[in-house]
Amino acid sequence: MSQSLVFELQQLPSSALAVLRYFAQSGNHRADEGDLMVGASLTERSLSTAMKQLITQKYVTMDVSDWTYQLTEKGLSVMGDLAEVDRERGQTAWFARDAEETEQPERVSTQHYRLQMVLAEPLIVGERVAVYAGVTSLRAEERALLVLRLSAIHATVHSPTEHILDPNTSATQAIFYITPERFKQARLRLEAYYLDDLSGDWFLAGGMYFDTDLAPSSADVQGEFVTYGTQIAV
Repeated sequence: MSQSLVFELQQLPSSALAVLRYFAQSGNHRADEGDLMVGASLTERSLSTAMKQLITQKYVTMDVSDWTYQLTEKGLSVMGDLAEVDRERGQTAWFARDAEETEQPERVSTQHYRLQMVLAEPLIVGERVAVYAGVTSLRAEERALLVLRLSAIHATVHSPTEHILDPNTSATQAIFYITPERFKQARLRLEAYYLDDLSGDWFLAGGMYFDTDLAPSSADVQGEFVTYGTQIAV
């Protein structure tokens, strides 16, 4: 890789480099917004900043037919050279967020939660169904105020799409309602945000996404409840 290209990469924001590293690590040359936010550990705002830079610098293009991002020849050419850029920048973390985008106040300790989602699979096209979400504290002596947000591809998430969970009360679970559209699969994404007690701002604690099969009708379909989960840190 030429020194001019190394210099160009060094000028990119950390969020843009995180996207490129995700492509390099996953081996995929195409990804949608959900893949990138989860895989590169970026907020929606940070991802927007990253993609503007990458598209402008011609590392990535957007395919409007399915709203996915894909690497260009230029983007593919730098996949094997990101480690060199990291050494030049003195960066050790595989993924790094922009300080101006995601800098968070220092906290005394980290609180760990188990984020879970439960639904009956397969989902039936056109039928409104409940999706249950909640958190379980892994350290009972620590609590945080959380907001859960559900979004979907190939399914409609009915209002409200966000629920506040207060582990200090009984409000530790939320019920969302969705209606699958006429596709073979739908992608659901659940994100958790926490309220920082020092700054009063909301920050992304973590999240997950998964693809679930859709059935055209309820005839001859025996659904069963399935649980998805991941750990988040506050």
